[in-house]
Amino acid sequence: MSGGAGFMKDSNNQLKANHKLGKIREKLSYSSGKNDPDYRSQADLKSIQESINHRFGRRKEMNKTVWVSLIGILILVIALLISFMKN
Repeated sequence: MSGGAGFMKDSNNQLKANHKLGKIREKLSYSSGKNDPDYRSQADLKSIQESINHRFGRRKEMNKTVWVSLIGILILVIALLISFMKN
């Protein structure tokens, strides 16, 4: 078996050390940098706009791919029909 009493004692000590560490760290204020609500709303609007533009771009690419695929399949079918009609 691995662990044992030593493992439990070590994990308890580590839990206490992590708990004390949380009390030592300073709490960030909401008005500093990226946590500022005005900054977050502007960043959210920018990221939403970028997301919308990206999706429309992907949609256009997908439409092009579908049309090229359909045209390729249509040309293949026509070529096969012509080859069967010659025989």
